[in-house]
Amino acid sequence: MAFVKTFWDLKTNITYTTHTIGSFDNNTTTGGGDFEWIPNVNNSTIVDIAGMQIKPASSPTGYWKRVWNGPLNVGWFGCQNGTSTPYTFLQLGVSQSVLNTRYGSGFASVNDNYDTTAIRYAFSIMGSDGYTNSILFEPKIYHLTRACELPLEYITYSPTNIGTFVIDGNGCTITKASVNQFDYFYRVPVDQTQAAIMVNYGFTIKNFNANGSGGVWQNSGYSFLYLGATTNSIIENINVQQFDIALRLEYCVNTIVQTINTSQITTYSLYAKSGGWAGAGLTNSNSNIAEISHVYVNDTLNQNAAIALIASDAGKISQTVIFGSGNPGYGIYIDSLTSTAVSTVRIQDTTLSAVSSSAGIYLKVNNLGRYIVDGIKNTVVQTVMGVEAYSGSPNVYMGNIGNWPVGSDMSNIGAADWEFDNVYFGPGIDSPADIVNPANNLWVTAGTPTIPVVTNIAYIPVGGQPQVSLQQVLDYNHDIVNDLIFMGTDAGLNNTGVNYVIGIGALAADTNSGALVIGVGAGAARLNTGDDVVALGVGAAESNTGDFVVGIGNSAAATNTGDYVTGIGEDAANSNGGDNVIGIGQNAAKSNSVVAPYVIALGKDAGNMNGIANSTIIGNNELPTFANHAAAILVINALGGATAGTYLYHNQATDSIGAVRIP
Repeated sequence: MAFVKTFWDLKTNITYTTHTIGSFDNNTTTGGGDFEWIPNVNNSTIVDIAGMQIKPASSPTGYWKRVWNGPLNVGWFGCQNGTSTPYTFLQLGVSQSVLNTRYGSGFASVNDNYDTTAIRYAFSIMGSDGYTNSILFEPKIYHLTRACELPLEYITYSPTNIGTFVIDGNGCTITKASVNQFDYFYRVPVDQTQAAIMVNYGFTIKNFNANGSGGVWQNSGYSFLYLGATTNSIIENINVQQFDIALRLEYCVNTIVQTINTSQITTYSLYAKSGGWAGAGLTNSNSNIAEISHVYVNDTLNQNAAIALIASDAGKISQTVIFGSGNPGYGIYIDSLTSTAVSTVRIQDTTLSAVSSSAGIYLKVNNLGRYIVDGIKNTVVQTVMGVEAYSGSPNVYMGNIGNWPVGSDMSNIGAADWEFDNVYFGPGIDSPADIVNPANNLWVTAGTPTIPVVTNIAYIPVGGQPQVSLQQVLDYNHDIVNDLIFMGTDAGLNNTGVNYVIGIGALAADTNSGALVIGVGAGAARLNTGDDVVALGVGAAESNTGDFVVGIGNSAAATNTGDYVTGIGEDAANSNGGDNVIGIGQNAAKSNSVVAPYVIALGKDAGNMNGIANSTIIGNNELPTFANHAAAILVINALGGATAGTYLYHNQATDSIGAVRIP
């Protein structure tokens, strides 16, 4: 095996055997390796591929081919190692004709440099015949003069070629060699027809440091990575600084973005949306970000948002920290078509924008999804959460939210169907009523107020008083400690009873003022003013004013005014006015007169509208009538179902109550 100085020296070499070369050409320090001689091949159809294969100028047969295994290496295509800005081809005396011969007509310009051309050329042959779909950078600084286009698809495309490109930065740093602005790495279709093919391929892009400094890069619209039309892509372990947009994704399906660190970004650290090319729209080019995790954003330049998913299907955002001295519009902005989860996020930007529509986390939601915000620590001073429902009544769940700061609020623009769970409010909330009162600073709404389902909420008042319980939060200064327990929509709402009140069911004990009251059932003990009241059933003891009252059954003892009253059965003792009344049975003692105390009414309709005091009334349905005692004995015994006991009946002969005793 002989040694040849450069790859291009093989062109004029006349020793047709395997060689080792030192570098790509005389201007580079990379590109060395072993080249195997392939003999007995008519080379008229063999094409020179810079850094990979070359045929001799003086022989019609044979060619040299690099011996390699594994991913392509960017250095094989000619790079200049150095920390300072490298020379261009023009400065090094490499002509345009030489570049055309090496890389193909017009591929490279004399204003380019070796690093840029090596990266672009490596990308251009990835996935083509005989070349792997993965590439490895060297741990050095690469200087770019223009954008590097990622491969669009496998060149030998067929349905079986669907797969993934792997681009490993290997800890390298990508920077600019000019003041011009451009996307460092990009892959964007020209129209939706091309996108439909490109989306069959995914990218794993990892282990890069990218610096976009130089020139006016702020608000330029350019990014380190502009990736369009992919499936199953993974972008990980990327450090990006001094770009307008760090990562820009369009029509990226089932994509994972993780372990990202950004600083000095102008507009977005992570920006995902539907395609922006011809023919693209929400129905055919929507992004689907499966997961965003371990993102660390240091904002100092007033980003629009650290993370923005615009008209995008979003999966989960987690393990994210957003901090810095900037004045961003949003920490996380999600305009999501379907379900989204945001969890384990710390937003610590103490100067978050005071614009009313801005927020630490902002959700624009519709009725197609369930939105979960769980495990958030937010120390911003403005809107902690913003929600805008532009379609239907989506479900929004907030759980495990810690330490809402002084002056913070929540913007709710038309959203409905809320759930709060394990949320810690204070000391920015001035009173428990702030939590559910739309007029106060926590719950800010532009439309009809919606009261959330609230469970397990802790609240610390201003001034550092001890923690107040869930019940105080729900029921305006009521708490379980004093035996005030309410469960159900508006249960205990406006209750003023001070001791031992239990309301279970919608509106149970609503506007109750009595003490020692139990109301179980929708509206049970609602508007009650009496003390020592037990109401079981829908509307039981509703609007009752009597003391020592038991109403069991729908509307039992409702609107009762008597004391010491027991009504058991639907409408039993309903509208009763007498004291010491017992009504057992449907409508028993219903509308019993105020002038009729001491009444016992047993059976359906017994004592209904009774006006006689000191009465014991048995309903006719419960007291059968017979001609005389003999007839009663005959019928009762003849029934065959009689058991031991005494049976009462009405004796028609004596117009009195008789009895038949069964031994």
